[in-house]
Amino acid sequence: MKYGYWFLLAPFLFACESEDKDSALPMVNDTAAVNIVDADGDGHDSISDCDDSDPATFPGAPEICDGKDNDCDDLVDEDLNQTYYSDADGDGYGDPASPTEACQETAGLVLDDTDCDDGDPDVNVAAIEECDGIDNNCNGSIDEGLLQGPWYADLDADGFGDDADAVLACEVPSGRVSEAGDCDDSNPEVNPAAEETCNELDDNCDGQVDEGFSKGPWFLDSDGDGFGDEDLSVESCDAPSGYVESSGDCDDSLSDVNPDAEEFCDERDNDCDGVVDEDFYKGPWYLDSDSDGYGQDDATMESCGMPSGYSEVGGDCDDGDATVSPDAIEVCDGVDNDCDGDTDEYDSEGASPWYADDDGDGYGDPDDMVMSCDSPLGRVNNSADCDDSNPRVNPDATEICDESDTDQNCNGLSDDDDPTLDSSGVATFYVDADGDGFGDPSGATVESCDPPSGMTAVGDDCNDSDSDVFPGAIEWCDGTDNDCDGTIDEDEAADATTWYPDEDGDGYGTWAGHLDACDQPDGFASEFGDCDDSDPDANPESGCEWDTADTAPPFTREGDYSGQCTISLNWLGVLEDTCTVELLVTVDESTSPEITGSGTCTFTGSFSLLILGPQDVSIQGSVEEDPYVSGNLTMSTLLLADWSGLYSDADTLEGSFDGTYTLAGILEVDYWGSFAVER
Repeated sequence: MKYGYWFLLAPFLFACESEDKDSALPMVNDTAAVNIVDADGDGHDSISDCDDSDPATFPGAPEICDGKDNDCDDLVDEDLNQTYYSDADGDGYGDPASPTEACQETAGLVLDDTDCDDGDPDVNVAAIEECDGIDNNCNGSIDEGLLQGPWYADLDADGFGDDADAVLACEVPSGRVSEAGDCDDSNPEVNPAAEETCNELDDNCDGQVDEGFSKGPWFLDSDGDGFGDEDLSVESCDAPSGYVESSGDCDDSLSDVNPDAEEFCDERDNDCDGVVDEDFYKGPWYLDSDSDGYGQDDATMESCGMPSGYSEVGGDCDDGDATVSPDAIEVCDGVDNDCDGDTDEYDSEGASPWYADDDGDGYGDPDDMVMSCDSPLGRVNNSADCDDSNPRVNPDATEICDESDTDQNCNGLSDDDDPTLDSSGVATFYVDADGDGFGDPSGATVESCDPPSGMTAVGDDCNDSDSDVFPGAIEWCDGTDNDCDGTIDEDEAADATTWYPDEDGDGYGTWAGHLDACDQPDGFASEFGDCDDSDPDANPESGCEWDTADTAPPFTREGDYSGQCTISLNWLGVLEDTCTVELLVTVDESTSPEITGSGTCTFTGSFSLLILGPQDVSIQGSVEEDPYVSGNLTMSTLLLADWSGLYSDADTLEGSFDGTYTLAGILEVDYWGSFAVER
C-alpha cells in the first residue's frame, strides 16, 4: 500500500509544479512532489479536515446541533444535549418518568417535568383544582380547599349524627347530616333536640341523666315528723311511701326531736344541731360563801339553773372576806384586794409617786417616776433634780462657773445669769482691743464666768492697739517693745544685725568677738573680713592677705541644736495650761526638709484631764530666704501648727506659732508658743 497508489497521483503532482524551482514540493521516493489540497477553503487541508467538502467542519470549529462532527473530535453534537420529557397529552408539561436526551426540542418533547398525569391535558401544575377526586394542579393534594363537611352518620335518621363517624366530601353523602351531637344514634328519641324525661336516659344528650327531676334521695321517716334518717335512703323519680325529702333527724323514733324542734334544757339534742342544751347556761356555778358575787374557783357544780349560795363568776381569792374580790379596789394594806395575784401594786389606792435618784443626791428625776405603796430602792419622793446623772447638780448645790454653763442649783439659771452665783469662781477679763488674745491691764475689767465679746482673761498686753505686740511675740528692731518684756530692741531681736569688732576703724571687723544688736555699737563694723585690724590700710579693699587664724570658718547652718519649746493652751480664759519641750533639732542642708526635731511635753494644769500623759512633739521646716525659715509643728494627733522664724545668729534658730484648734471635737482652744535652739 505504501507504493501501490502513487501512480494515480502522478499526473496531478506534475501538473502543479511551481514555476519557482526552489519552492517545488519534495519528491516522493524521488519520483514526484505531493500537493496538499483544502477543497472547502476553510484553512484546513484534506488530511486534518474530517470533511473537506464542508467549510463549517474543521478542527476547532464550534460544535452545533446538526448531527455532524463539526470540530473533527470524533464526537457528534457533544455537550449540546438537554433532558426533554414526553408530553403525550400536549398540555406543555412533561412526564418526569419519560426523559429523553436531545440537543434540540422536537415534537412531543418539552423541557418541563411537572405533569402528574400526562394522559390528561386538564391535569398539570397550571390547572385549577376541582372537586372531582383528582389532583388537578399536581400539588400532591386532592380536592384541597373544596371539600365540605364534616358529614356525620345518622343511622336513626333523627337529623343528628354520631360525632365519632364523620367524613369530608364535596357534597353531603347519603345517610349523613351536618349536625353532630347524637349520644345514641340507634334511638331516634335521643338527640340534642329531644325533651328530657325521667327514664334513666340522657334524652337530650347534655351529659346528664334525668336532670330537672327529683330522684331523691328519699329518707325513711319512721316517726312521721317530716325529717328522715340520713343513713336510710333510696333514690327514685317519686318518693316511696314513708319516705321524705328532708333528712337530719338525729332520733327518728321521737317526733319531737328534729331540726325544726325547739331546744329544751333536758340533756337532749332536741333540734339536732349536734349540741345539747345550747343557749341554756348550766354553769359552772361557783360556791360564794361571802356573798360578794364571786365564788371559789375550786368549788363548782353544773346544772340547768344556778343553785342557792353559788355565783356565776369565780376568781374570789378569799371567799371568807366580802371586801376581797376581782371587783374590789386595791389599797395599800398588804392584801391582794382585787385578786390579780399582786399585792399593793403601783395603781393601788394610797400609792405615792417615787422618782429615780440615780446620782444619790436625794433629789429625783421628774422624767422617771413610778407609783408605789412603799419607797422603791433608788427612788425618792421629790422630782426637783434637773440632772440626775450628776450628784453635784440639785437644788441644794452652789452655782459655780463651769465650761458647759450647767445650772447646778436647778433654778433655771446658770453661771453669769444666776444671781446666786458663787463669785469665788469667776474670772477677771480685760479689754482686748487689738484681738491678739492679750488684754490691757490698765483698762476696764469684767468679773464673769464667760469672757465677754472683745475681752480676754490674759491682761498683760503692753500695747493693746497693736496686734503684733503682746507677751511672747517676736522682738524686732523697730523701736517697740514687741514682746512686752520691758526692753526695746534687745540684742535678741529677730532681725538684729551681726556686728564685728573694728579696732582700726576702717569699716571691716574680725570674726572673734562678733555680737548681734539692733544698733551699731561703738568700735564695731557691719562688714566682716579684716585681715589686720590694727592697720586701717589693711582690709579687703586694699587686697590684703587674710589671717586664716582669725577668719570665720566656711559658713553653714548645719549641725545639732538644742533648746526649749513652750506650748500654751487657753479655752475662754477658764482653762489655761502650758507645757515645756526639751527640743532636739538637726539641720541638714542636703535633705528636705532640712530642719527636723522632736521632744515630749506633759500638761500638768487645767488641761491635764483632757490631754493625758506625755505628748510627742515634732517640728520640721526649711529656709525661705536666709535667715528666714518656716515649717510646721505637731503634738501627737492633737495639734498641727504652722510656725515661722529665723536664724537669729549663726548658731541660734528661733520660731513661734499661734492659732485655734478643736479639742475632743468640742472645745475651740487657742494655742500659741515659741522655741529657741542653739547649735
